[in-house]
Amino acid sequence: MDYLLDTNTLSALIETNQAIVSRIDRVGPAEYVYSSVITEGELLFGLVNAPSSRQAPLAVRIEIGLAAMAQIVPLTRPIADAYSDIRYHLKVTGQLLPDNDIWIAAVAMANGFTLVSHDAAFARIPGLKLEDWLA
Repeated sequence: MDYLLDTNTLSALIETNQAIVSRIDRVGPAEYVYSSVITEGELLFGLVNAPSSRQAPLAVRIEIGLAAMAQIVPLTRPIADAYSDIRYHLKVTGQLLPDNDIWIAAVAMANGFTLVSHDAAFARIPGLKLEDWLA
């Protein structure tokens, strides 16, 4: 099974949360842990939005955290299709999520990844494989 880390999980890894670090250590040799370009953008926004005294050390931790990923998944046409389907379903059921969350879920679904997130709202998306390593 391959995993896609949501921003809250990758942030916890960057902050060296022991639950996340030990869970990643248990990922099997045939499994991979990914991040998305959406999560990378959210982390970089957090960096530029941080007080200047925190930016340099935070930049190093973000770089180390992203380097631990098998790959940063870019956006593709299948991901755009998945985004459209997810957003439409959420709209007609009246359960919208923030756009970035829908994109992250679409990356997971289009690639067959299990999304690792501490955000329970992702459970609104049918068919999304979801785990919470912070629970």
